[in-house]
Amino acid sequence: MLNLNKGYRYIFLSVLPYYQEMRTSRAHPPCSSLYGATDKPGGAKYKPHTGLVISDFIADFEIVCLRSLNQWERPFFIHYYLEGLGTEGLKLNTLGKELDQSSTSKAGRKLVEYGLFPLTEYFKG
Repeated sequence: MLNLNKGYRYIFLSVLPYYQEMRTSRAHPPCSSLYGATDKPGGAKYKPHTGLVISDFIADFEIVCLRSLNQWERPFFIHYYLEGLGTEGLKLNTLGKELDQSSTSKAGRKLVEYGLFPLTEYFKG
C-alpha cells in the first residue's frame, strides 16, 4: 500500500504544476466569454462550449482534491497547494509531513478515479 500511495502522490505532484500554471495564466479569456449567450429576437439563448476549457480543469481539480480530504487535511492542502505556496523549503514537523503525504496521496487517487489523470485523456474529452 505504501508504494501505491507514493504513486498517487507522484500523480498529484505531476498534475499540480499544470493546475498552478492555468490558475495564474492571464492568457485565457474570462469564463463569461467562453459560455456566452447570443442575442436572438425574444431573448438570449444559452450556447454551451463543446470542449473543455481552463476554468473547467481548475474547478474539477479543486473539487476532486478537496472532496477526497478530511477536515484536518483540507486547510493544510488549501494553504500549501491550492494557494500555490508549496512545501518546498519548509521544515515540516512529523504531523505536517504526515498531512502532506496523506493529503497528496488521497488527492492523486481521486484524480485518477475521476479521470483528471492523465491530462491528455482529460483534455481529449
